Amino acid sequence: METADFQINEINKVVGRKLKKARELCDLTQAQVAEYLDVKREVVSYYESGTRPISLSKLTALSDLYGYNIGYFLNEETEEEPVSLPFRATGIKTEDLEIIARVKRFTNNLHFLNSLLEEKGLLP
Repeated sequence: METADFQINEINKVVGRKLKKARELCDLTQAQVAEYLDVKREVVSYYESGTRPISLSKLTALSDLYGYNIGYFLNEETEEEPVSLPFRATGIKTEDLEIIARVKRFTNNLHFLNSLLEEKGLLP
C-alpha cells in the first residue's frame, strides 16, 4: 500500500508542477484560476504543490484553459507546445477565461484531427 501511496503522491507532484508552469506561461494568477474553477485560491495552490489531488473534471478544465492536452499533465516526460492565443491577462473576467478555454479546446481538437488526416495521407 505504501508503494501505491508513494506513486499517487509523485503523480500529484508532477501534475502540480506542470499546472503551475502552464498557469505562469498564460500569465494568470492563482486567484483568476480559482475563480474560473469556482474554488478558493488555496485549493489552486494545493493542486500546484501536489499536496491535494485534482479531479479529472478540474484537470480537464485547466487543460482547456492552458491549451494543453490532458496527457501532458499526467506524464513527467511529456513535453508539448500549448495552443497559444495572445490575450491580456490583466482585467480579464471569468467569462473571458471560459471563452478562451473553449477556443483553445477547439484548436487542440482541430490540430488533432488534422494530424490524423495527415497521417492517413488525406490532406494535401
